[in-house]
Amino acid sequence: MKRDELLQGAAASIQQAAGNLYVADQPRYLTAVEAADYLRYASVRALYKAIPTCGIPVCRRGPKTYLFDRLELDRWLTVQRRPVKRVARVHAESLAATGRAR
Repeated sequence: MKRDELLQGAAASIQQAAGNLYVADQPRYLTAVEAADYLRYASVRALYKAIPTCGIPVCRRGPKTYLFDRLELDRWLTVQRRPVKRVARVHAESLAATGRAR
């Protein structure tokens, strides 16, 4: 039993440490242009509009400068994830809702 507990503890420690890692060859803090690209926003303006409405984590560095922590963005994306329904099931549900089910 003790061995299993040690392995589980080690696995938990590794998983926690992995959450704190970032790619060393990439900067940890992103500019607004880089963050918009990283989050796949169409433009920086769209990113700026989404900051207050979507709760995107950001750090203001002066009146016009925003920095985005890559780790915080990754955590935010994980929280924002929603399960995706299969297309066929969605189609069947929409047909059933309209009364045109087969």
